[in-house]
Amino acid sequence: MGKLEKTLQAIGIAAPAPRYERAWDAMESLSRSKGPMAGYATALLTMPRSSAAMDGVDEFVRGNGVILGPPIGRGRESIVFSAPSSGSAPESVLKIQMHGAGRGFELPVGVDGVAGYWAKDRIGPGLLVALQPRAARVLDPNVRSRLGGLAEEGRWIDMADAVHRSLAARGMQWSDPHSGNIGIMPDGNLAAIDGSVRAWPAGDPVPDSLNMSAEDAIRLLRVPPRKQ
Repeated sequence: MGKLEKTLQAIGIAAPAPRYERAWDAMESLSRSKGPMAGYATALLTMPRSSAAMDGVDEFVRGNGVILGPPIGRGRESIVFSAPSSGSAPESVLKIQMHGAGRGFELPVGVDGVAGYWAKDRIGPGLLVALQPRAARVLDPNVRSRLGGLAEEGRWIDMADAVHRSLAARGMQWSDPHSGNIGIMPDGNLAAIDGSVRAWPAGDPVPDSLNMSAEDAIRLLRVPPRKQ
């Protein structure tokens, strides 16, 4: 933390979130930090033709009218940055993944219960990038260490199951339906924010327990009230 950030923190004012002109600068800064994101950033900086790849990320960001904001998370397969709009559009997130590190980005747009990738590209031979709407809330990774954390985690597990059942009832299969892969979107609905969503495999019938109307399936996406 720099001197300005420390001064602002001391007087109770939050420091402005960093915004980067270049993806290379963001990765270099992150590689000097501590935690799981540092190692991923270092791997991206040291892969073949990394400078050209980071230039490609910059072009992708500018071309889609967003700004490269601070890092906000690290999944098993990608690193995630805030990507506020350079105009008036809602905020997105930018995901960067080394090719071959995962399944790629397979969340379709226009599906209730899915935060779809509205822009994606492959940069050179080694990098995949994608933009998706930012969830208003996700599961805090430190929730277990807090009083009542297990109950809160259980609530998110139940919500992930609701998204899974909603999608299955509408003929879609979500590859990784767990509590860390859903978010509460700005419209108040639940949505898958990671993993892949594809059509239910042909010849593999949907279980009878998941048969319901599309309207009932979409109603499952409403955030359930907290238990008193």
